[in-house]
Amino acid sequence: MFRSALAILAMTYMIGATSWSMPDGFPLKNVIDARFRPFFQWSGLWQGWDMFAPQPRDEDIFVSAEIWYADGTSETRKLTRMIEMPYLERYRKERWRKFFNDNLRLDSSKVMWEPGAAWIARDAATNTGRVVARVELARHWRKSLLPHEPGNVMNDQRPYNRFVFHTFDALKAQK
Repeated sequence: MFRSALAILAMTYMIGATSWSMPDGFPLKNVIDARFRPFFQWSGLWQGWDMFAPQPRDEDIFVSAEIWYADGTSETRKLTRMIEMPYLERYRKERWRKFFNDNLRLDSSKVMWEPGAAWIARDAATNTGRVVARVELARHWRKSLLPHEPGNVMNDQRPYNRFVFHTFDALKAQK
């Protein structure tokens, strides 16, 4: 019984993963994707292949939160800088990176800005024991260099563009 269930699960995954990796014009892709999508999203087994798409992202991007405390001090949290994290932490925070970089930072996701900043304020207050006054969410970006371009080094010090896309007044929200 267990082996049969495991075989069905493996076959389901193979069919769904194969379909999701096929181009949009692939026969039956829409039918297979519609049938298997709920299971893949529920289980966390879905795959986004746009990283390898014909037009992969050509920018180095990340999101930061500038947290201002009621005592006048501040700190910056680089929410999605995987290169600055130890390997185990990268693994644990990959979903957050995808959320911040592929969703929260976009203007089309404006509805998530306030709750996202409120969550960051609560997390900062809980972890530091201090009162958070304000949170500024900023997107950072710069053009990625191709492997053969001059200046493409591991410790790239080129500056990022920065844009504050949302300011959350935590003191006002607490009232």
